Amino acid sequence: MNFPIFAALLGNHILPDEDLAAFHWSLLGPEHPLASLKVRAHQLVLPPCDVVIKAVSEYVSSIKDPSNLDVVGKDVFKQSQMQCDNPLTFLLLRHPAMKNYILKL
Repeated sequence: MNFPIFAALLGNHILPDEDLAAFHWSLLGPEHPLASLKVRAHQLVLPPCDVVIKAVSEYVSSIKDPSNLDVVGKDVFKQSQMQCDNPLTFLLLRHPAMKNYILKL
């Protein structure tokens, strides 16, 4: 059950880096040595892939109930600029193909 969440949180064509950047940086925290890189004028700056993979892996292993995607989605998108009460609703509205992906989980 955790592998699809892990894979999705690394980013893909449905959930791109732009949607996950704030989440990835939040996993590292403000004290991380790379934290100063995230602030660039009008540029999307992402942490290095190896750092993201390790941080996402640790995050996914800490999820208490991976079947509760509402809680996971709210946690993932709490740092995002997305203005929606339900992150899964946002994804369904933005990417209609996501419905089939979610239903398979």
